[in-house]
Amino acid sequence: MNLERKARYGLAFVLLVQLVGGLVLGSMALASKSSISRFKVNQTALSSDIRTISSAFWKYDDDMNNYAFLSSLGQLSNATPFKPAAKVDASQLHSSVADLIARTPAGSAVNLLSVRIMKDVNAYNNVVDAVFSADANHQYAKALNMQLNANTVPSNDLTAALPKLVKVVASQQNSTLNSIDSNQTLLLVTAMLEVILAIALVLGLGVFFKKIVVSPTRDLKRYLTFLLEGGAKVELDTTSKDEFGDLARVIALFSSTLNSVVEASTELGTHVKELESTAVAISRTSESSVAIVSEAEEATSRIAANVAQVNTAVGELKEAISEIAQGASKAVSVVNEADVFTS
Repeated sequence: MNLERKARYGLAFVLLVQLVGGLVLGSMALASKSSISRFKVNQTALSSDIRTISSAFWKYDDDMNNYAFLSSLGQLSNATPFKPAAKVDASQLHSSVADLIARTPAGSAVNLLSVRIMKDVNAYNNVVDAVFSADANHQYAKALNMQLNANTVPSNDLTAALPKLVKVVASQQNSTLNSIDSNQTLLLVTAMLEVILAIALVLGLGVFFKKIVVSPTRDLKRYLTFLLEGGAKVELDTTSKDEFGDLARVIALFSSTLNSVVEASTELGTHVKELESTAVAISRTSESSVAIVSEAEEATSRIAANVAQVNTAVGELKEAISEIAQGASKAVSVVNEADVFTS
């Protein structure tokens, strides 16, 4: 794997981890934001429903009390407007309680209390229907007694259920707030872990690049320095498959070639020294030969001089002999002539 590919893979890994961390943080942030939004919406709706239920119930109860009381006094004209108002209150109360039941999870404390309130509302509606029926039959006193008795029945009195509902909703709010707070804490911890992980990845990437770039570069520099200074041979890692491995192999080949050249130069130097020694010996021998030749020349010159002297002496001897011979010839002639005269 070449250096560029290693760098790409390292950066891709860091980016992938950062992307995953960002997605996790983003999803947690969105979940936390969604929880807060749902909490706000639910709490707003719950508060609105509870306020509506409370106000609608008390208005419903007041309208029915006024209707029954005025009817019992024979003030039908004054009592009549409270009847449709009570029906509107009953419809609004029923709708709010039904909405509260639908809004809360089945089986939850708020849902169970809402179901109980719905039962109380239905029971109260039955009493109201009975009051309207008695009033229609002009049984105004009976209608008033039924209304007054309905207010004393615990199941028809929401004053006990509503505080419990408010308490449960408040408890639920606290639980939700604690959950949101836990999510926020978890989000903060995750963000801190993401930062720590990012720092660790950056450090790891630095170590990675140090291993694949800085260390090989330092080894190559040290090796080349030793080569330039003529130092000892340093082993290089030539097993790497990246550009530094290629460079190390080339430098190793260059070093091997250079060592061969140095060895050849050393051998050549040795031969040159041997040749120099031989040349010195030959020079010395030549000097001796020149001296001998000079001496020979001098001896030859002396011999030649002696020979010349001998030649001169021989010449002189020849002349003397010739003169002696001539003298002898003359003597012979004289003798012969004497013989002639004597004979």
